[in-house]
Amino acid sequence: MPHQSLGGASYFVSFIDDSTWKVWAYPIRTKDRVFSIFSEWLAMVENQTGRKLKCLQTDNGGEFKSEEFVKFCWERDIRHEYMAPYSSEQSSIAEHMKQTIQEHVVSMLQHSRLSDGLWAEALHTAVHKINMSPSRPLGLQIPQEIWTGSKPNYDKLRIFGCEAYALIPKDDRRKLEPRSRKCVFLGYGPDGEIRYLLWDPEHRQIVRCSDVVFKESAMHKKAESPIEVRRVIFSEVPTFHEGPTHNTRSVSRVTDTSRTESTDSAQPNGSASDHPTSTPGATSPVIP
Repeated sequence: MPHQSLGGASYFVSFIDDSTWKVWAYPIRTKDRVFSIFSEWLAMVENQTGRKLKCLQTDNGGEFKSEEFVKFCWERDIRHEYMAPYSSEQSSIAEHMKQTIQEHVVSMLQHSRLSDGLWAEALHTAVHKINMSPSRPLGLQIPQEIWTGSKPNYDKLRIFGCEAYALIPKDDRRKLEPRSRKCVFLGYGPDGEIRYLLWDPEHRQIVRCSDVVFKESAMHKKAESPIEVRRVIFSEVPTFHEGPTHNTRSVSRVTDTSRTESTDSAQPNGSASDHPTSTPGATSPVIP
């Protein structure tokens, strides 16, 4: 996509566990952030599973061949495998997930008529939805359920882009002022956080709120300019350039969201993909 996210991200890196097909995706501003994101992700999944990552499979992108990345894998005894360029046999899982995520994000933004600048929020929501949906390669089992061992809760699922009314705390309003403000639903808070992520078109800001009333029959109607959204958020001067074995095997990929080409053509050395909506990932550490 030719637009940066609200946070200024132009890429995202994703990881996929090829045992459970659970996916993680992280928007990043530059590719040199891949190593820090990977180390944080690794600590999280190893803490959740109590297991160590044994194998990481990536493409040949330079971000996966840096000295610190290679040293990190060597010190932790992680076998790092590089996929051969243009090898569909080796990258079939990653390619499938990349296409799935891309289709979800594009569809969500088009249906809601929200700005392309909100692609990162759509990305998180798409990944959440994929993890909560039955997977054909798993025999219609649910990745999140396999990963956690418990049934997922669907009560909080909402339609992306629908109207949402967020409660205004008493301390922030006067007696005769409205008790809520009209927003647009974007997604969910981080794991363990019981809050919704909303976009307030009137005040041009992201709202995090747990007390929300949804009107899923009504969708956001007004298409917003990505340039205007970013200008308000970042106070920028507008520029006009729109245009199961639990042997952990990992595949990671970086997606470039600053291009309009196909994701395959934007992959530098296979590890970089080019659309915020297309990111396969690295398998997580699920080792016996």
